[in-house]
Amino acid sequence: MQVSMSLVCLTRLTMSDHHSARCQCGGLVARCEGEPTGIVQCHCSACKRRTGSPFGLGAYFDRAKVEIRGVSQRFVRKADSGGDFI
Repeated sequence: MQVSMSLVCLTRLTMSDHHSARCQCGGLVARCEGEPTGIVQCHCSACKRRTGSPFGLGAYFDRAKVEIRGVSQRFVRKADSGGDFI
């Protein structure tokens, strides 16, 4: 299983041994060890709306290398293709 993190929230995006991200209020924090297994750029309408730009960026990390602190909720939305995007 992999975990996606929005690059908009990454506090460090350089070659390093870890990356960290947090929500705007700081109530949810993620720390990822190592480099992402993948980085994506998406032009779907939901990513455009979420970022306020022509595209959204995301980084994927192996779940075993991610530590999450704080309370989170799971949001599911319909992708432009009609499938669920988690």
